[in-house]
Amino acid sequence: MGLFLRRVNGYVIKPGANLTLADLSGVNLTGANLNKANLSNAKLWRANLTGANLRGVDLRGADLSGAFLPYANLIGADLRDANLTGATLYRASYSQANLRGATRTGVNLSGANLSGANLSRARLAYANLTGTALGMANLSGADLTGADLTRANLVGANLSGVDLTRLLLFNTTMPDGRIALDIGTLRDFRW
Repeated sequence: MGLFLRRVNGYVIKPGANLTLADLSGVNLTGANLNKANLSNAKLWRANLTGANLRGVDLRGADLSGAFLPYANLIGADLRDANLTGATLYRASYSQANLRGATRTGVNLSGANLSGANLSRARLAYANLTGTALGMANLSGADLTGADLTRANLVGANLSGVDLTRLLLFNTTMPDGRIALDIGTLRDFRW
């Protein structure tokens, strides 16, 4: 159960809050309820958002680098062009979220739910996507250089324009439902 209303650094933290350009760097927002809040271009560098309700939140252009968001609910959130470099996002739910153009280099998304998310042109180089649900996700043109997709589910995902030769794939369910047992099996996949 998230917090309903509180003040942090002079900002009111509540559902639907307008926190555009807010500086919430390093603050503890564990369990906060920011459902449908506007956090566009906000500074959330190294903020702790563990288990926060961020459903439908506008995070366009926000700086979430180094932020801690495990178990956060980001269903339907708008993270276009957000900076998530070095963020910890394991077991978070991003179903139907828009992450187009987001920078997520080195991010930990292990066990996250990104089903149906728009990750087109997202920069996910060296991301930990172990056990991540990516079914029906749009990854067209995404940079997945060095990403670990061990045990990830990509059924129905759009991988057009993605270089699959530099990925770690082991027991990964590919878009057509076949299992990639190792990188050597990729020569059989056609996009």
